[in-house]
Amino acid sequence: MKRLAAVALISWAALAQAPRFIAIPAGAGQRPFRMARTETTVEQFAAFVRATGYRTDAEKAGAQRTWRNPGFRVENRQPVVYVTPADAMAWCQWAGARLPSDAEWEYAARAGAATRHFWGDAIDGRYLWYRANSDGRPRPVGRKRPNAWGLYDVEGNVWEWALSLPDKGEPMANRRGGSWIDCEDIDGGPEKRPGRLIGLSTYFKVPVRLRHRYDDIGFRCVQ
Repeated sequence: MKRLAAVALISWAALAQAPRFIAIPAGAGQRPFRMARTETTVEQFAAFVRATGYRTDAEKAGAQRTWRNPGFRVENRQPVVYVTPADAMAWCQWAGARLPSDAEWEYAARAGAATRHFWGDAIDGRYLWYRANSDGRPRPVGRKRPNAWGLYDVEGNVWEWALSLPDKGEPMANRRGGSWIDCEDIDGGPEKRPGRLIGLSTYFKVPVRLRHRYDDIGFRCVQ
């Protein structure tokens, strides 16, 4: 009985941490789908770990930095970081969802906008956490203004994993949207070419098998 009660408590705790999904309308070659309102939080990821005993790739590798110890103060409502695409896919599957495709992520994040950012072309701290206002770490989700479809933090706070699934070759994981450490333009070296690290169309591809992880990469799921 005690074991059943413990399992029930874990189940209820996990249910309480389920993501809230927002309906994304059809358009631009996309069927309707649902996307998590915010990036997956430390609290939500912890519920998954308690319920399943899951160990991230960083933990399996014995890495010094993990989602539990990212190198800065951790709050429950911060986006979880130091998760690989495989870790993110495991959490999404547990939550009855999946990682978004690259096209789904772009479509949902833009919410019909044709500008560089979903709010316009110039950076605006009312909508995102980035280097100038983050105080050197991810911030609790849902504190900035959302896009037109009610999605928070699609730019800034943490990069988000999305997937490209080519007809041939291996799947690729893309980091989308910029993070708490990024800025509008950075010095690109002696030639002083701007490095635009924040924007909806900004992405960097890595093979899923590389188990890439860092302190400013997280994720959100879709259904």
